[in-house]
Amino acid sequence: MTELLKLSTNYPNPKSNDDLEILSALWMEDLGHISEEMFLKAIKLHRKISRFFPTIADILEAYSEVIRNIPKPIALPEQSVVLTPDEEIERKRLIAEFKQKRKKIGTV
Repeated sequence: MTELLKLSTNYPNPKSNDDLEILSALWMEDLGHISEEMFLKAIKLHRKISRFFPTIADILEAYSEVIRNIPKPIALPEQSVVLTPDEEIERKRLIAEFKQKRKKIGTV
């Protein structure tokens, strides 16, 4: 409801309180799946690009734009593991042991 009041103030021909209450219920029904953070970003984007009070379709379109512009996470580089000679021998022994157990239970 707070965002609807802000929008009503921002655009010409403010909505009545009754209209805002009905809009609030409709928006919850149709936009309730959107997180509050993403909803607020969509509203802010709409305010920046449109001179008209948003419809549900306008908010969904702005939401889609917000989603498209989320930066991709930067993956950390893999760290190479350097084993000591003893660790390498132990690794190979464990692999052989594992393979032997798989053979015994018939999964190979």
